Amino acid sequence: MVHTIGAGKGGTRRADPGRTDRPPAEIAGLATYLATDTAGFITGATYDINGGVLMRPPQGETRTTKHSHLAERHSPPTAHHQTSTTDSRHYRMFSLRRDLRRLFRTSAPFSVSRPPDLACCPGYRVGVGIPELIEQLAAPEMEARQAAGAALVAAGAAAVGPVLAVLCNEASPVYWGDPANVLRRIGDPAFDPVLDVILSTGTEEVRRRARWTFGGIEVSDLTRYAEVLAHPDSSIRDTAAFVLQNAGSAALPMAPALVPLLTDADEDVCQRAVWAFAGIGPGVIPLLRRVRRSTAPQRRQALTALAEVGGWDALDAADQRLVERLIAVKLRDEKPASMHLCGGWYALPTKDQGAVLEAFGLSDAMTVTMRLGESAWNSDHHGGTLGHEHGRCSRTYVSPVLDGWTLVFGDPPGSAHSASAETESGRRQYIRRRCAELSGVFGAAHWYGESCGDGWTAWCLAEHGRIIRCYDVFEPEDQVGNGHAAEDGYRLPHEDGGFPEGWIDGIDVSDTAALQERYEQVKRDFAIPDVCHAADIAGRLSVDPSELDERTSVLGHGVLALTACGRRYGTPRGALHI
Repeated sequence: MVHTIGAGKGGTRRADPGRTDRPPAEIAGLATYLATDTAGFITGATYDINGGVLMRPPQGETRTTKHSHLAERHSPPTAHHQTSTTDSRHYRMFSLRRDLRRLFRTSAPFSVSRPPDLACCPGYRVGVGIPELIEQLAAPEMEARQAAGAALVAAGAAAVGPVLAVLCNEASPVYWGDPANVLRRIGDPAFDPVLDVILSTGTEEVRRRARWTFGGIEVSDLTRYAEVLAHPDSSIRDTAAFVLQNAGSAALPMAPALVPLLTDADEDVCQRAVWAFAGIGPGVIPLLRRVRRSTAPQRRQALTALAEVGGWDALDAADQRLVERLIAVKLRDEKPASMHLCGGWYALPTKDQGAVLEAFGLSDAMTVTMRLGESAWNSDHHGGTLGHEHGRCSRTYVSPVLDGWTLVFGDPPGSAHSASAETESGRRQYIRRRCAELSGVFGAAHWYGESCGDGWTAWCLAEHGRIIRCYDVFEPEDQVGNGHAAEDGYRLPHEDGGFPEGWIDGIDVSDTAALQERYEQVKRDFAIPDVCHAADIAGRLSVDPSELDERTSVLGHGVLALTACGRRYGTPRGALHI
């Protein structure tokens, strides 16, 4: 059974002939029924009841690191703040009727088409106004909260003030995300009131909630956000650009208004403008190229934006020559530096870069700095699939010769496609085959893998066409070989270290310094060896990229080269460090 309810302007519901005017709670009762598993779905953008649970982010503070680029790119400007301590109370039911009635004395009725046999719907109630609906937002049952939210959205402009008051009340038992989502879905009538709260003298927590709400209001015309891109408040400029970023190509007519933000006084706004251009897509390339050929103060930043939108291919011939000249200058006195490791790389005991390129089926090699090679590897691994299905397997960074070894960073097409075809076992089998094949050509071949996020680490060692050792912390039962000399003095990551029971008693686990101190003390007292990771094994057998420094010998220069996927589909987008 499907009921379709059409929407009119200003929160009024357009009904078929024979409609009946009903208060918001009547819609809440209907929505409660339709949210059940047996009732089917309500169609239309407003009554998206079965589409999913309202956003409830984890409690506590969300922390970011220098490597959380993608999380920051796709998070609203206010996402990385501590949530209110009152949020944990949203699961409990409180009686708000007296306080809410004091705040909101009346609620305007609105029109709705009424399906047949409404009285038989479970949970259907009549005679409930906006204050009672807001009270229902604190209900422990998800269906009740969703139904109340749907009814408040249907009430439109009449519900904005009451719902906004709850959003701004830090003592409210209603989880703030619920009124925030209601205001977002109400759309245009909520735009200016929410903006006013951001500019108010309220607490930072209230303004944070308002900024989050403002970043997702379902406006009828994106021009409303474009108009505030020049607002004096940097958080509003940032949020407006974020909305255009998420709007994709629909925001293309507003793209010229983003150009001034490339030189905004706030660095976060500058970065957001670059991401917004990338989010809008390739349609902005002609605009940014015109900025590059103009005398506008945003010329330099427009180059970064072009690279973020479409990578190397988005640059015109003049800019490509410019970048090549800059790389040549940087190469003159570049020194090795520690690399951030996240992904997989091969190590080959050879100085023959041409042979390495041939062995990996690479072409169109472009000489790059070591910093640019690292940047490309990290960018492709963390976000290579953004706008590019084969972004992770389109190019490879081949290092200069480092202490006699050539390192190959990236996810070759065979490895990437094996992993996506079925399970990670296909990826492991591919890596083993490749190591055996490469060792037959170069005498030895190592593969190493590290993750900056989940503790994953792995290595595969081959000599003269034969695998001698393989280990993956996530699949320890699938090892090859009984250890290796390079692992001596370490314990493998999956092994129990023999820590005594209660070794962290009396330590606040949130106090990382104290926890680390106790950990080191217990290791010393009980002679517990350190855990080894791929970088440790690489440091003993070949080269640890995270330990590169001025003492590392360097021969030649590194290159970025295209794989078969790169030749067919082009290079990934993304601005890289040179």
